[in-house]
Amino acid sequence: MSSGAPAERPDKHPFCMSRVHYTSPSGAGGGGGGGGGAAVWFEPAEGGCRWRQTASEVEIICTRVPPQLPAARLEVTFEPYRLRVTDRVTREVYLEGALERGVVTSECVWTHAGGEGEDGCLLTLAKMNLELFERPWRHSECWWPRLFAGDAAVIAWDDADKDYSDLPHEIEALRLREEALEEAQRHVAAGDKRTRARLQDQEEGRRRRRHERLAALKSACWRAAAAAAAAAPSGAAAAPAAAGVA
Repeated sequence: MSSGAPAERPDKHPFCMSRVHYTSPSGAGGGGGGGGGAAVWFEPAEGGCRWRQTASEVEIICTRVPPQLPAARLEVTFEPYRLRVTDRVTREVYLEGALERGVVTSECVWTHAGGEGEDGCLLTLAKMNLELFERPWRHSECWWPRLFAGDAAVIAWDDADKDYSDLPHEIEALRLREEALEEAQRHVAAGDKRTRARLQDQEEGRRRRRHERLAALKSACWRAAAAAAAAAPSGAAAAPAAAGVA
């Protein structure tokens, strides 16, 4: 949680799978919800911040910044692969490190509302997502396993739901096209299945009628044979009597 309270995951999948959301998960507010829909924040091994992510953004709460510190005292430096938060006056470093992946510095922002948690020093990083653009069909490429490259604690794949609701427009357009194509293919496959079922029913009907005709012919033959067999003894007995009269 943003407050630092541990998040319980009672419904973790036994095969380390994770839910994926292409629309904003209810109650999560972005960043990957837990089993109950609450946002899950992660804390690096060395502490100093909590963070969460979506497909295109990383949000960071800098927990070492004093709530009462004026925002004008903060100096936040965004670099493509590095982040630094310091006090302009004392030069105290509140947060610094090499990022796990690149960010678009011109789209990174920060606020400090003078409170704690999300009301404190909150940084929003815009992901470069170079890996995702190289393999646009693999949306998991946008997910960071950790915030800082040197952090020993790596997030397990099933530690939080995946919020892909803000995929880059180009990737989302590709996803929608693929989804429409798959839906069309399913529709065609369903039509083919119905056609095969109809033809199979027709063939089974023809076979059934043929078997019924053969059964009727066999029954007629058996009846004729039975009638002939029943008539044969009386004809054989009449022959000697006729011979005696002659």
